Amino acid sequence: MQTHARRAGTDLWFITGIDSGKTQDKAMIHELYKPDWKAWMGDEGGERDGGPDDPRIALIEVKADSAYYLKSTQPRLIALFNIAIAIATGDPPKAGDMGELRHDLATGAARE
Repeated sequence: MQTHARRAGTDLWFITGIDSGKTQDKAMIHELYKPDWKAWMGDEGGERDGGPDDPRIALIEVKADSAYYLKSTQPRLIALFNIAIAIATGDPPKAGDMGELRHDLATGAARE
């Protein structure tokens, strides 16, 4: 999954494959779609091309009080190069290391 830009009233939006059992909202996919999503979906040909009408794409809306995150371990240029390779090969890139962030609801403070 890949996070997307924040939107008013929502903590996070993610893109994901429709075959993972999530619900799909085509209008919102078209509104939020970015060309780099193809790196994560790959191009299997036909309508399964990683574009905004790809039937595998679904959105997940998240309102969170804790989350795992991916911290980039590569310089931006290398990460962009790896995303370009992923677009060309159809294999998702390894983008970094995982971590956890917790949110204390009582104080509003975030902590790792």
